[in-house]
Amino acid sequence: MTWIHSFLNLFLEMAPWLWIGFISGGVIQLFLKPSTLQGWLQGNSFWASCKASLFGVPLPLCSCSIIPVAEQMKKNGMNKGNTLSFLTSTPSTGVDSFLATWGILGPAFAIYRSLFSFVSGTIAGWVYNINAKPVIAEASQIVKPPPPIPATLGGKLKSIYSYTIYELIRDITPLLLFGLAIGASIETLLPKEWFESFFTSQWTGYASASLLGLPLYVCATGSLPIGLAFLNKGLSLGGVFLFLTLGPATNSATLAFVFKKLGFKALVVYLGTLVSIGLAMALFIDYLMPPQILENLHTHEMHLGPWQYFWSLTLALAMLLSFKDKFLFFRKKTIDSASGDVVSFVVPGMTCEGCANKIKQGLYNHPETKAVFINVPDKLVKIQSSLPAEEIKILLSQLDYPPQD
Repeated sequence: MTWIHSFLNLFLEMAPWLWIGFISGGVIQLFLKPSTLQGWLQGNSFWASCKASLFGVPLPLCSCSIIPVAEQMKKNGMNKGNTLSFLTSTPSTGVDSFLATWGILGPAFAIYRSLFSFVSGTIAGWVYNINAKPVIAEASQIVKPPPPIPATLGGKLKSIYSYTIYELIRDITPLLLFGLAIGASIETLLPKEWFESFFTSQWTGYASASLLGLPLYVCATGSLPIGLAFLNKGLSLGGVFLFLTLGPATNSATLAFVFKKLGFKALVVYLGTLVSIGLAMALFIDYLMPPQILENLHTHEMHLGPWQYFWSLTLALAMLLSFKDKFLFFRKKTIDSASGDVVSFVVPGMTCEGCANKIKQGLYNHPETKAVFINVPDKLVKIQSSLPAEEIKILLSQLDYPPQD
């Protein structure tokens, strides 16, 4: 099997499940937003950590895009423990990766993966909240209520379409392509004998999966083809599970945020909870879980039909469409060539190009926006619009990127 063949086969098999997950994520964001449930996620109790963790499980946010959301929730008064619960449970899974896992590795593995996210998030927040002091939000930091859900069916569908294409698919595309490329490379370029030196026992397999997963920046969906390739090369199911949980949950940006904003104690709890619970659940898979539950994983075969090709083609087109602003003939007018007043804001929560893309798309969705210029290193956003500056500030806050006063 050639590298291209392996890459395309993985993409073809994942595409239908990804579409279901992406559309489900678009529906979820329409009705569930962090700012709408702020009061529901308060308190230092075990139940509060459960709620914060449970809220994060279905959200399709990676370990990078979760940072500005968690930052704003913390500013709005959520304590550090519940913020840690949300940070721990959200990146490991989401409705998109859950359905993709269901299609690739089976329902039992998908449910087990989501269970890890919920349990690890709950325990991380609860442990941190022990003897923690209550936190009160500053009035100046509380953002405006989110915009109401569109009243018409057309408005709802437009909102789902915009979020699915320009946020979910755009955010995941680079990481998904990276994961497919790595998975195809492992599958075709590296012989199985090469991995046997790393997977000589369960424990060396666990250590290899952990050392690969912790520093690697890969999303919950993009990690699937890599995990599947490891499984085919001899890594145990528990080791694959460990990689698929630790990889999406951690990266250097998330670790830096936890340390800087939540403190050293939170970082220790965060890493300790992820590794210990991940290891315990990996051991359960390899030694205690009834083999008939996961028996289909070892004989994984792809059955491609016309629908797989259809969904793969439409997904590829959607990926291209999500980056339409990068193409010359799709670009918006520049600040210099457009008309209207220009206002500038410093946005502290904008930490990466993904954040910038969300801000730009959200602003362009408003009919009064003429042009947007963003400088990520300086955290600067310039908007040319006929809207008053105060309304633009509200709009940025509704996007979960409030500007600095």
